Amino acid sequence: AKIIYRLGVSIEHAPVKRYTHPPKDYAKWARICEHIIRHYNEGWADGYHWDIKYWEIWNEAENGSNMWTGTPEEFYELYVVSARHLKECFPHLKIGGCGWTRATNSFIEGFFEYITTREAPVPLDFHSWHAYRKDAHAYIELGNTARDLLVRFGYPDAESILDEWNFMYGWSFEEQYPSYYAMKDERGAAFYAATLCALQEHTDVVIGANFEADVIKEFCGILDVDQMCIGGFTKKNRKFAQLKPTKGFYAFKAFNLLYRMGNQVALENDDDAILATAAAGDGTCGALVVNQTTEERSVTLNLAGVCGELVIRVTDKNHTFERVSTISAGDTIKLDLPLPAQSFVYIGTDLPDPENPFKD
Repeated sequence: AKIIYRLGVSIEHAPVKRYTHPPKDYAKWARICEHIIRHYNEGWADGYHWDIKYWEIWNEAENGSNMWTGTPEEFYELYVVSARHLKECFPHLKIGGCGWTRATNSFIEGFFEYITTREAPVPLDFHSWHAYRKDAHAYIELGNTARDLLVRFGYPDAESILDEWNFMYGWSFEEQYPSYYAMKDERGAAFYAATLCALQEHTDVVIGANFEADVIKEFCGILDVDQMCIGGFTKKNRKFAQLKPTKGFYAFKAFNLLYRMGNQVALENDDDAILATAAAGDGTCGALVVNQTTEERSVTLNLAGVCGELVIRVTDKNHTFERVSTISAGDTIKLDLPLPAQSFVYIGTDLPDPENPFKD
């Protein structure tokens, strides 16, 4: 994982807003951002050399006073001033934004109309947006919407970044409350796996950042706290809670297995309800197949160009990335595979886990 650094505020739910007002001096704000970048990338002011590539200006400015108390035009101008200054200082970095609440809306359309009618070009290396849905297929349309927007306004080379996504039935209390439970069981697991497949196979989204992995927040669908850190439980003078992966954690693990193989391979799928993706590498291959529906489905897999021993791992209501079978592959394989409701299956090389950088 790599960092996308947001330059700006986090959401303010409190009635008194302290940080979501427009800066009094846009040029000064841009210079402050410049020195934040120098601190983290160039060591300025006892800083670091982290080589952070992506720098996002603000977040969800169209989300009312919780994120921006000024006018749309004031925000558009803040972006223009900041992006120009930062791109001049750091032409090798990715400068963009703006962590929008969706792929497009009237506020975002106004932003693009504003920045494309300035006398001098306004840099936009990426268009970042958020979406919380209950059906992974929705991200296909959203990804295409984001790309169409960029092409229409003359930024065809800008990257599309979905830097907040998660499972959500809806935003009313009655819908949110059960969503947080669904994230941590087979419903969330199937959604996570299906979304990763949808983004990989059907969009040009370059980064998809799930929100979030903070285990004490309700939005964390990949980890549970198994035992809180109480009293003197320490390791090398650091206190730890004991964490337990959820079913959804293994959707990301399965996708990581494919990612580590290095090369996406062609895949044909004649069932619109099923989402899948596949990869291969040096003597390795694998596929991730997902049924997010509430009904069991049967699929037939015809795999070509495979070799070696392949495992079949299932995650559903009754299994958590459980190895249910091993097959010795020839060049081609035909598998008739039952897919339980809200499940995913990994078929492929059983790669060892990467080394844990935090094990000591």
